[in-house]
Amino acid sequence: MRVIEGWIQLPVWQLLAVLVAFYVATGAAIHWLAFHSPASRWTLSFNGVVGPFFVSAVLIFGLLHSFVAREIWQRNDEAAQVVRAEGDALRALTHLIPEGDPATARTQDLIRAYAQSVIADEWPQMRQGKGGVASETAFASLLTAIVDAPVSRSNTPAVQRARIDIVLKLHTLRGTRLAIAGDSTDGIKWATLLLLGLVSQVAIAAVHLETPRPQIAALVIFSTAAIIALGFVAIQERPFAPPLAVSPAPLEEVIHEISAG
Repeated sequence: MRVIEGWIQLPVWQLLAVLVAFYVATGAAIHWLAFHSPASRWTLSFNGVVGPFFVSAVLIFGLLHSFVAREIWQRNDEAAQVVRAEGDALRALTHLIPEGDPATARTQDLIRAYAQSVIADEWPQMRQGKGGVASETAFASLLTAIVDAPVSRSNTPAVQRARIDIVLKLHTLRGTRLAIAGDSTDGIKWATLLLLGLVSQVAIAAVHLETPRPQIAALVIFSTAAIIALGFVAIQERPFAPPLAVSPAPLEEVIHEISAG
């Protein structure tokens, strides 16, 4: 399945170009085999296949495509929700920093540094499903500062406990985000989907063995639809990679709020 994984990792235009080349090549090969190859007489002997025959192949292709698309779209929705939850956790943490506490400014700086490191260092790494070393270090510093903060009149035990709970939740959210970035649809599913598209082309061609031009039209229409359906789902396989990447806007808002404060 390395070929499928390599295809998914390609830039968008290359990913779509490979998909177009694949179905153009298979469609052209099927038409050539039916009407222009040395085996065309044998191929045309299958003339008479009725129209509803191809529905079963196309239906299976469509069902599997819907399952794969749903899996990918759910992963993208979960990624967006996790990023929003991270932003909310950081915002809640800033609101629990006691005013007048000597460590307030330092804690705010650590929160800002963590958010900035995620955006600048970790976000590009997540396109390859990896985390950022700088973000790991920034989070460790923030966690240490929160856990080691002494209890005082402004930082009561209840407030301190709430801050620790939030930073631990933040750790879980970051781990979930990185897990989503490193997750991908099983290559076997993609391979099966691509092959079912090829089988559907064969089925459509078998229904149009009487005349060449209707077969070409049918193959072009189906192949175009398959390329669009598969292509727009494939480019969303990686939720943190462009052009449809999840936005880090919730973290940017935290940075702006702390800077403004």
